Amino acid sequence: MISLPRPTCPYCGEDMRRWPLGQHTLTCDTCRRPIVRYLSSPTRRIFRLRPLYAVIHIIGLAILVIGFATVWLAGFPPRAIIPVIAVPMVIFAASGIADGWLSWRTGIDRAGQKLRKGGAPRSLDLGASPSVSPVSSSRRSGCWRLIQ
Repeated sequence: MISLPRPTCPYCGEDMRRWPLGQHTLTCDTCRRPIVRYLSSPTRRIFRLRPLYAVIHIIGLAILVIGFATVWLAGFPPRAIIPVIAVPMVIFAASGIADGWLSWRTGIDRAGQKLRKGGAPRSLDLGASPSVSPVSSSRRSGCWRLIQ
């Protein structure tokens, strides 16, 4: 079977397994993020890799811009803007929940250009600061004692 050369994951930077021809998505073995392959230059057959959540964010942004333009140009009433904002918001939220769940499961998270590995992504995705961890609980007061 012919396959493309071994790519690196655009999310975690680790080497992925070989990409079979004809397959558009592949899951990274390290960070478990689904990666999408698309043809960026048809004349030279150059492929680009993007995490699926980035593609979903681009689609949500396109829906938002097209929806605003449609409401503005077609002269719809102001109530029509509610679904235009709600649909991309649901798309962004679902993508964020899936990415947070994968960060919690794998311990790998990316915020901008910074890649975090280990316990920090797990604690951040659970809503706690990475420098604050629950140590013990007091049975009398029922609250957590935190050490920074």
